[in-house]
Amino acid sequence: PLGVMIAAVSDWQVALWYAAAVSAAAAVMVGKYLPSKIQVPPSNFAVLGAFLLDWRKMAVVFIVVLQMAAVFVVYTYLTAWLTQVLGLSQQAVTWMLLWFGLFGTIGVFSSGELMQRFNHHKLMVVLLIALAVIHTSFSWIPASIPLVMLVLACWGLFGFAFQPVHQTRVIHVSGTSANAGITLHASGVYVGQALGAFVGGAMLAGGGMASLGWTAAAGAMAALGLMLVTFRTTRNQIAAK
Repeated sequence: PLGVMIAAVSDWQVALWYAAAVSAAAAVMVGKYLPSKIQVPPSNFAVLGAFLLDWRKMAVVFIVVLQMAAVFVVYTYLTAWLTQVLGLSQQAVTWMLLWFGLFGTIGVFSSGELMQRFNHHKLMVVLLIALAVIHTSFSWIPASIPLVMLVLACWGLFGFAFQPVHQTRVIHVSGTSANAGITLHASGVYVGQALGAFVGGAMLAGGGMASLGWTAAAGAMAALGLMLVTFRTTRNQIAAK
């Protein structure tokens, strides 16, 4: 959202220069602050292949594919939704996206505190149910800017708090192949984004804007269902470790 805002007030080249500057700053901070003596088990294609062939582990990874797909069913077309349903100008849409991004950032940072206070499994259940409820609102919510701002804030909080919690679960079930698990988790995020954009576009063409919310809610519930199944199949595996 911040990149969208920069592009809106200047042009897209400036947004790319901004991204390059942030990347350079991140590289400097990683070099300065990341501990240099972290013992990480070696990983190779054999480890990755074994992980890919373990359906229990891959089912856990696939949860994030469904969750991100659910989010991006709506998010990909959020600008169109804000302009058509609320009648907002492009400048107002930019600020709405920035508002959403702000709470998404808060959601990511707050997830660490939440994981220390609550059971990871129960926390993911709550987050996915909350996402499903929030997503439905995009199919029936009145054209009220304050109400939409509240929905976007909750969406950012719950939607992006899920990623670190789920990544922790992937690490737990991965065992010595945690590197492969984290790699596939990151890939799953982007696969989910692409899948959500595709499904959202198909639903938009067939059912209009009102279909996006219900479709996204169904995706969140599918992620919840898969998570409950994987919890049962991996519980003994985690306990043994």
